[in-house]
Amino acid sequence: MSTLESEVAQLSEVLSDVSATELPILQNNIVSPNKGAGLVLESESAVNLGNPTIPTARYLLYSNSSLASGDSIHLVGANLTELSGKTVPFAEIAVLHGKTINAEVFYQFIQRHQRLLDQPGFMVKSSKDQIMARVTQDLAEKGLEYISSVFLQRIHTAFKEVDAVDLWWIVGNETLVSKIHEISKTTADNITAIKSKVWEDRGFDYKSCQLAGHCGECADKKTCASVRQIEAKVRLKRRKEEKERQAEILRIISSNEVETQEMLLNLLKQKGYDVTQATVSRDINELNIEKTVSSNGVNCYAKAEKVHTVKFHNIISEAVVNIDYAMNIVSIKCHSGLANAACAGLDMMNLSYVVGTIAGDDTIFVLTRTEGDARMLTRHLKELL
Repeated sequence: MSTLESEVAQLSEVLSDVSATELPILQNNIVSPNKGAGLVLESESAVNLGNPTIPTARYLLYSNSSLASGDSIHLVGANLTELSGKTVPFAEIAVLHGKTINAEVFYQFIQRHQRLLDQPGFMVKSSKDQIMARVTQDLAEKGLEYISSVFLQRIHTAFKEVDAVDLWWIVGNETLVSKIHEISKTTADNITAIKSKVWEDRGFDYKSCQLAGHCGECADKKTCASVRQIEAKVRLKRRKEEKERQAEILRIISSNEVETQEMLLNLLKQKGYDVTQATVSRDINELNIEKTVSSNGVNCYAKAEKVHTVKFHNIISEAVVNIDYAMNIVSIKCHSGLANAACAGLDMMNLSYVVGTIAGDDTIFVLTRTEGDARMLTRHLKELL
């Protein structure tokens, strides 16, 4: 028997004297669960159901008793077609009925509730006992019966244990919305107990967790904080292992002429790193390691800075004819058509004392910070010729 039967009975008593309109359940209009709401900007919203400054309420329950009438949709207040341009108090009540619904099923429904309700043109934001939504004009014209029908179909698709859903929308009635919100808050401990049992059945002591995230009054915050801490420890461990492995890769390529990833993989295994080629390939990209020709003429891996230096040396030796400077400007004469390539190579070096460069067809001008910098650069470049 559901532990929330008394809450379901109390709710029925509260709603028994409420005047509501029965909305039709539409058929053949179902939106795929994979097609979520996306983003509805404030400028795109025709109707705002609730906001942080006015009352809202979300009350989710389940019962193991049957609902002879099957699914039902009740509307207290105006439908969306009558609310264009308005922001109104808003409440949702959803009571699942089914003999085989248990704590696990109900918990999964709570966890997936917002995704089940989200639809294109209907952007939902919900918490433990509150809900807000923005509705576009196109969807507002279809009314809450359309939104409800999609929601019900998704519930039955996701949860075969659910025989019927008693769904209520309260729109614009601030007094009733506030009352539902207060009632839902009194049920919070029972909901937490249900969640605790679900996690205990999974082998996790929900109540023993001493961590807490900044999640407001969310009943799941302790569990989430525990999971986040575990994930953080795993990420930290993986990052440490990654740094150690990448440092070893740099040591290997600096002391060996590594021609292939397979060769690097074998050398890593000799050092105790049992990794896949995909991991090595990712490390090569993250470390900016590229292929270059060594002093022995071997095509091997090297750190990008070293590669760029080698490439720049080759460009200078092939392209440059003469180098001179005046004050803090270096003039580099090149073979016709090669100045741009040499200038690009120079820029690639990212020299801290170079302010900027400009290249024409056969001449490069380099602006340095001081005359001493210009003299040093000129001397260095001449050594490469």
